[in-house]
Amino acid sequence: MQDRLLFKFILFVGGSLVLAYGLFWTFSLPEVIESVIYLPLHTAMEAFSIVVSWMIFGIAWNNCDLDRPRNIYVLGVGFLAVGLLDFAHLLSYQGMPEWVTPSGPRKAIVFWLAARLISVMAMAVALGAPWKQSLFGIDRWLWLTVFMAMTAAAYWGELFHSQWMPRFWVEGHGLTRGKQALEFVIVVSYLLIALASYHQFRRSEHGTISRSLFLSAGLMAVSEWCFTVHASVTDVFDLLGHLYKVMAYWFLYHALFLQLVREPFQKLALSRHEIWLEKERAEVTLQSIMDGVITTDAEGRILTMNPVAWQLTGYSLEAARGRPVSEIIQLADETEQCAIINPVERCLREQRAIALSNHAMLTSAFGQRYAIEQLASPVIDREGRIIGVVMVFRDVGERRRIQDQIQAQKQSLIEAQAIAHLGNWSWHIASDRIECSAEFFRIFGYEPNSREFDYPTFLSTLHPEDAARVRKAVDNALSGSEPYDIEYRVVHGNGALRHVQARGKVQRDAEGRPAMMFGTVLDITERKLAEEILLRSKQEIEDLYNNVPCGYHSLNADGIFLRVNQTELDWLGYRRDELVGKMHIAQLVSADTANLFFKHYPQLKRAGVVKDLEIELLRKDGSIIDVILNATAIYDDDGHFVASRSTITDISKQRQAQRVLAKHAAELRHAQTIAHVGSWQWNIAGDTQTWSEETYRIFGLAAETQHPGSQGLAEQVVSPGYQRFIDLVVPEDRQMIVECVNTALKSSAPYFAEFRIQRPDGEVRHIVSRAEVLRSATGEPLAMMGTNLDITERKQTELALRLSEAEQRRQIEMQTAIIDALPVNLALLDNDGLIVAVNQRWRDFAGDNGR
Repeated sequence: MQDRLLFKFILFVGGSLVLAYGLFWTFSLPEVIESVIYLPLHTAMEAFSIVVSWMIFGIAWNNCDLDRPRNIYVLGVGFLAVGLLDFAHLLSYQGMPEWVTPSGPRKAIVFWLAARLISVMAMAVALGAPWKQSLFGIDRWLWLTVFMAMTAAAYWGELFHSQWMPRFWVEGHGLTRGKQALEFVIVVSYLLIALASYHQFRRSEHGTISRSLFLSAGLMAVSEWCFTVHASVTDVFDLLGHLYKVMAYWFLYHALFLQLVREPFQKLALSRHEIWLEKERAEVTLQSIMDGVITTDAEGRILTMNPVAWQLTGYSLEAARGRPVSEIIQLADETEQCAIINPVERCLREQRAIALSNHAMLTSAFGQRYAIEQLASPVIDREGRIIGVVMVFRDVGERRRIQDQIQAQKQSLIEAQAIAHLGNWSWHIASDRIECSAEFFRIFGYEPNSREFDYPTFLSTLHPEDAARVRKAVDNALSGSEPYDIEYRVVHGNGALRHVQARGKVQRDAEGRPAMMFGTVLDITERKLAEEILLRSKQEIEDLYNNVPCGYHSLNADGIFLRVNQTELDWLGYRRDELVGKMHIAQLVSADTANLFFKHYPQLKRAGVVKDLEIELLRKDGSIIDVILNATAIYDDDGHFVASRSTITDISKQRQAQRVLAKHAAELRHAQTIAHVGSWQWNIAGDTQTWSEETYRIFGLAAETQHPGSQGLAEQVVSPGYQRFIDLVVPEDRQMIVECVNTALKSSAPYFAEFRIQRPDGEVRHIVSRAEVLRSATGEPLAMMGTNLDITERKQTELALRLSEAEQRRQIEMQTAIIDALPVNLALLDNDGLIVAVNQRWRDFAGDNGR
């Protein structure tokens, strides 16, 4: 805004000067003005300037109280002198009647220059002097005397001793060099005043006066410049100079009018409005505050009450107004249970504020009792008389409850600090005093408040290796470069080392210097021990992760390796940097199991898990490793698949063993088929039996459910149970089988039985069964495992053999009888000629002869 003001001023002055030059050179206006209207025009402009000057004096002089700065009345009495000199200039102007001495340009110029010099002096003093109030009001009389003396000197010198005055005008030649030089000094002075005023205006100092001084001094400078270049006392520049002068006086008068007349009225109106607002605020505040407020007159009768007072006393304002306050406020001592003298009465009697803050109890009109605090203060007028009392009281019952809660919370905080091993401290830097909580002392190994702490004492409790680091952290916090947050060790009072974590904040004064530092200290010794244990555990877990006999790896959402343990790397023959972040899991799956992998692995994203997926992985050297893969999906908070964790188990040896076992099982089945030997297992607790295929064939049954064998047995099938087996035994042998089984279960004797079964088609088969009983650690039978041998063909062979032997014996007996009946002696000899057998006749013959 200041720059715009300067721009407008320069634009106006420059435009008017250009216009004046144009008029001067184009129309030879000086002769026109001289011949027509210049004298009355000059008289009117000077009369206006004189009136304005004296108005400036009148406003400044009559409004300069002790609370006004003296600069204003300096300006006022200065322009009184300027107006008197301009009046003399008006009367001395060419064409005016003779006044003491003849009128003329020289005489008029003397009074003109005197007026300008005094105006420069007045404006310079008003602008340059400190804006202070007058101490005694005599300064303006002193300045009035000074300016009137200078004015009188100018009158006396020019009117009565004009020969003493320098010549500023020569008829036929115009202005002298002295006059031009003095005008130049005046112009420069006005410009300096204008610049100083503009500087004050930009700094918003004395805004209205500074602005007007700037405009007035600037216009006066231009006015004086016009008088240095005019060729005649009636040319256009002389006219323009007077116009600028009129405008300059008007700006200065306008500023003083605003400052001294209009502004006070505006302030008065504003004050009235502010008083009204304050009254409204007071009313609203009175109605809104949480304290009861009662005002009384000088007799102690109630004038006003706010709503809180209504509530606490039980009386409305209508019911209480005009009544003595002692009838409304009934007080008693809470502990003594006796009446208390009303504080309003004491305030009126003792003429001082009366406070009740301990054990005062107020009883309302409804009998309700309130613990209150009360203050009665006298209202004193300007003469020092008490015109009433303002009593403020509040219910402190809630505050007491809050105080009790605060005390309980404080005690809880102390206990919580003790439980959490958290102490607090505050360091007053100027006095080097550290205030510590009880837990702070305990953390450092001292009884609470057993010693005083300052900064050097605190440093002496630190471990020597940590002291320098703590000092640096404190210095950084005080300088503001880093927050105070550090872990260090302290030497406990008993000599043990404790680990603590300290945090703090620096509080600074108004100048930004550190005044206090406060914070907390936390005993983290147990945490440090736990961290050490955790670190060791982490190292152990990492070691276990890398060396466990299972492969572990993690993949991102795209299937790229994120992490892999050393076991899997050893199996695959890769380095970690060759897999992590570079290789896709599908690149390791063999072509034979790729379809299986891509069929099952996508379900990981949907179902979140893949279990027991048997695939083949390619080692770096191209060989195959058989594995079982189990994977678990990892999702973010929005349920999006982001990664997976997998374990792989090397089953190459199991696959090889399975192939060998399958081969042996096939051979066993073939052998069992040839030998008619079947295997079986009876789970006693579940009463289920597992039979081999050959056992089913022996019993003439069809196998229904088959699964791979165990413990070297052939293909196994599950039969219903023990009773089904007993039902297949022929009735005559069932009791014997039950007894054999019970004997084997109850004793350590092995199970052996030979019995017959009847197949579903009615065929009877002979069976030899042998078994061992499997027992628990306590000797309880758990299962029986054994074999069944089909000996039906052997039984049939044995029967045929017995029948053949019986037939042979019968034939031999018949042959013997025939041989014995022959009438000859017969003997059977072997190849060596020895007698093998003889007939009866031979035996008889040998017996008769003594042989």
